[in-house]
Amino acid sequence: MPEPAPSGGPSRLLLALVIGGAVVVLGIVVLLVALLRGGGGGGSAGESVSPSPRDSASEAAAARNLADRVTLTTADWGPGFVRSDPYESTSLNELTVKDTCELADRKARPGTLAVLTRTSVNNDDGLTAVSETRAYADQPAAEKFVADTQDSLHRCSTQTYGKVRWEDVREAVAPDVNGFDELVSEESRQVTYDDGSKADLIYISVMGRTGDTVLNTWVAGPPDSESKLRKLVTDGLQLMRQRLTSAGATAPYTSPTATYR
Repeated sequence: MPEPAPSGGPSRLLLALVIGGAVVVLGIVVLLVALLRGGGGGGSAGESVSPSPRDSASEAAAARNLADRVTLTTADWGPGFVRSDPYESTSLNELTVKDTCELADRKARPGTLAVLTRTSVNNDDGLTAVSETRAYADQPAAEKFVADTQDSLHRCSTQTYGKVRWEDVREAVAPDVNGFDELVSEESRQVTYDDGSKADLIYISVMGRTGDTVLNTWVAGPPDSESKLRKLVTDGLQLMRQRLTSAGATAPYTSPTATYR
């Protein structure tokens, strides 16, 4: 398994490595490589950006507190899910999709105040579920993050990271989830694991932006679980939006009534 790399936005790679490990070591929660894809604009590996002067310590602390209240926990995904190991990532870094359609690491963009990612797995069903909250200093920074992610979907229908390969990477029709200024849904198929062996997994992600905050849920699993995956990402994103509205309410999970188009 590759060494852990910086985290960013929605990531098929994170799910690929978690599920790939589960295949090799049956019944054991695999080592999570907290590598999340986001900010999909082209660029070279190791590209760095300077922190925004607006990113004050007080703003960052408030953003971290918000992310902790909003991001889903293992219990929110439902019965059968357990914490991955590690369970949380707070890295501000991102992953970029280069012009060659390869994934590469880069430092956080200006205006990134806080990022919290939590990952859970259901070993019995072969599912991996991730939720993430990204808080920015202003709305333009959040808008640019979403725009970069969409750009990578339109540029590269096949994407790779080492021997891991995804095909049919595309922007899909977003579900009906209320309360967002923007919604972006991504789907793809993972066809190889990190050791180059054959894989057959589907990946579904839904990202929603409201003001200067970006919320994201994404799941992966076998093809026969597609309907369940769609419900999980949609319900999960709706719950995160409800928590954001109520400034971090921690009410027990209830299945929203969002309908996937």
